[in-house]
Amino acid sequence: MKRLIESLLSRRTILGLLSGMATFVAGIPLWLAGGQKAQQKAAQKKREPLVIPDVPRDQVICFCLYTVHHRTLKLSAQLYPLKATEERRAHLETERDGAWQRVASQDVNPEGWLATFRVENWDDSRAWNYRVTHAGGSAYGGVIRKNPVDKDEIVVGNLSCNGNKLTMHAYANPSDTHPLATGYGLVRFNKRTREITIECWPRGVDVTGPNAKQFPGWPVTIRQEDNYSRKPLAYLPTLDFAGASNPVVQVIDESDGEVVYTLRVLGTEFRPKVFRSGSYTIKVLAGPRQKTIRGIASLPSEKTERLKVEI
Repeated sequence: MKRLIESLLSRRTILGLLSGMATFVAGIPLWLAGGQKAQQKAAQKKREPLVIPDVPRDQVICFCLYTVHHRTLKLSAQLYPLKATEERRAHLETERDGAWQRVASQDVNPEGWLATFRVENWDDSRAWNYRVTHAGGSAYGGVIRKNPVDKDEIVVGNLSCNGNKLTMHAYANPSDTHPLATGYGLVRFNKRTREITIECWPRGVDVTGPNAKQFPGWPVTIRQEDNYSRKPLAYLPTLDFAGASNPVVQVIDESDGEVVYTLRVLGTEFRPKVFRSGSYTIKVLAGPRQKTIRGIASLPSEKTERLKVEI
């Protein structure tokens, strides 16, 4: 026992204990004490609380966002905090024949200072100038675009400010001109070819400029099917569509009733891929018409059959 105590009190053992995670000083684990210090330092480095500016009262509408789907307009107007004496109501107007006409009015929710508008039977065959107004003199406006059904290509812009953990494709390396590699993306959907082109632009670049350049390695173009490039283990018979082109095809696994995928195909034939051998249901939709075919057995990849689908 004496040797054990002497061993425990030896300089080497004490140094080993002091370097360990379970060392206690004044009854407090050193790792915890270190954590507390780190927390104190982090607290000292915390940014000042977010301050919402007190804007001029004729500028209380900050911005607007909208979507149009199935001829229903949904528009949200974000306001700065209103004072107790100010009206808690906003108005949506559109320009027609050179004059502004009121379309809808909504209360401003004081919990988030948001006014949300919903307009049914929206005429999406043309573009509309719009504005949201407030009794204090503030107005925010823009253009509600027409439905781009006549366009071969639809362009979508993306600017991500997500600070949370996420998985993404590596897009750029920092450089002298862009040390943080910040930027934004444009995605071009070509409805005719079913190709998707992803662009990656450095922040602050005018994409319309003659010398504008994307980050190295961009743009990237993929096919529509590449969005679900899971390797097939079997196939279904090639579908020949009679009476329709570019229909929507849905593949359902009959073993569990789960939808495997739904895809608008290009053309008048399609060979569905599946990911296990078995029996499947296929639903084909072309406008208001629909065809359901059940009990379709999968085939190995080297075997091909054709199935005519009358819609």
